[in-house]
This record gives sequence, structure tokens and C-alpha cells, in this order.
Amino acid sequence: MYFIKSMLGEDWGNAELSKPIDKRHEIMKWYDAVCRFQKKQVKGMNGLFGAVPNGPMLSYLLLSYDLYTLCHHDALQDSLMSRLRNPDQFQGARHELFAAATCIRAGFKIQYENEADRTRKHPEFIATHELTGQKISVEAKSKKRVGVLGHLGEKDADERIRLRIGRLINASLLKAYGNPLVVFLDLNIPPLAVRLFEKPWIDDINTNALSNIT
Repeated sequence: MYFIKSMLGEDWGNAELSKPIDKRHEIMKWYDAVCRFQKKQVKGMNGLFGAVPNGPMLSYLLLSYDLYTLCHHDALQDSLMSRLRNPDQFQGARHELFAAATCIRAGFKIQYENEADRTRKHPEFIATHELTGQKISVEAKSKKRVGVLGHLGEKDADERIRLRIGRLINASLLKAYGNPLVVFLDLNIPPLAVRLFEKPWIDDINTNALSNIT
């Protein structure tokens, strides 16, 4: 709860809190929801508070944990922090942070590409497994949707939302450069209470991937 505040900066946080709630950065909307959620909790018989986190609290805490993971492994770039604070770049930066932290927790060492090199397209980073030496190119793609994660506009009704990730996969396939390619796809579609491989969009992902590879 405190680590994320120290990373984002007290001045930045206070500046966001001074804005009306609908004008705040997505992170600070989560923070507001976290505070309201905490106030509703009742102390248990043992004198401690306990609750299952709701969506905003889980989002806030997982962001903090991913930031900690990268800091602990000396893999957090200043540019990524700047993008996290920028409402227009937050969604992509958050998903890239998640991808990097996930790879680190899976035993990989992260090496960022030289973005100043304009001679070719670069993946988000190269990850090398510390035990096996296996290298992978990692791409993080997040589908932008109106009304979601700070994007202005009225959110579509759940039944109208479509996958539409062909362009994201196409863009990712340009960046493998000799290594196996791992793409972290953030679909931003409503949750379904079924097992992962029973979700209807699994077939769409496989169809998109195979048609673009061939």
C-alpha cells in the first residue's frame, strides 16, 4: 500500500487528488475506491480486519507488486514510470510492466532493447532464462477500448464487444528477430465464469495467430 505511493511520488498523488474524481488518473480512481472499500470493513473478533479485495483494490495492489518486482531486480526504467503517470500512455505501460514482472517471477532476466536504434523494429524486451539460457522476444499488446482504463467515451455494452486483435498480432510478429516470440495480449473484454480454454475468444485468438503466421 505504501510502496506504490513512494514510487509515484507524493506531489503527483496530491495533485491528482485535488482534481474531481472523474478527471483523475486511473490509478488514483483505484486508490479512491480502495479507501472507500477499507472504510466499509468491520474489525473481526480477533481485533484484525480481513476482506477479499474487490477489483480496484486488487488492481492497485498488483500494480504495486509489479513495480516492486522490477525495482528488486533493477529492471525498472524511468521512462516506464513517466508513461505510467501519463493518462494517455498508462494502459500500455501498465501491461508492459505486468509482462516484465511476470517474466522475472518466472526466472527470466530482462534486457531492454535500444529504442534509439531506428534500423529495425524492437520487441518490448529480450528475456533470458537464468537456468537454461533460453532467450525469448517479448511483446506486450493491450487492446484499447472506449470507456476502459481511462479512455474517454461511453463503454460499449458487453454483448457488443468483439475481440479484434489481428492488428496487434501482426505488429507483434514483426519483432521476433530469431528468438521464440512470446506475446502478452491484454484483451480488455468482460470476464466470463468459465475455464480459460472454454472461453469463446480462444478460437478467435488461435485463428488470428495461425492466419497471420502462415
